[in-house]
Amino acid sequence: MDAQPRILTLYAQLEAAHRQALDRARLGNWDEAAAIGGTAQSIISKLTALEAGATLSAAGLREKKERIERTLGLVTELRGLAEPARAETAAQLSENALRGRISNSYGV
Repeated sequence: MDAQPRILTLYAQLEAAHRQALDRARLGNWDEAAAIGGTAQSIISKLTALEAGATLSAAGLREKKERIERTLGLVTELRGLAEPARAETAAQLSENALRGRISNSYGV
């Protein structure tokens, strides 16, 4: 069985999933973006299994490369959006921990 069509379909799905996650992140909907990230991980697992021993034509390899490059661009942009949100969450958690220690120390 020729796995090439399925492999290329999965790369298209992976790119689409990252584009959707980025769209959600741009709107500040990090829960949905994270859920879509889980979908992307599932697609990667399928790709890993399917690509073992599979060969792609020259055109298939070009399409795969182009999709990977676009997906990496999406991931880079997504990480750029996520970093400030991650830093803000870390600061809030740190502040909450400090408040908890003060409360425990002084019984407040």
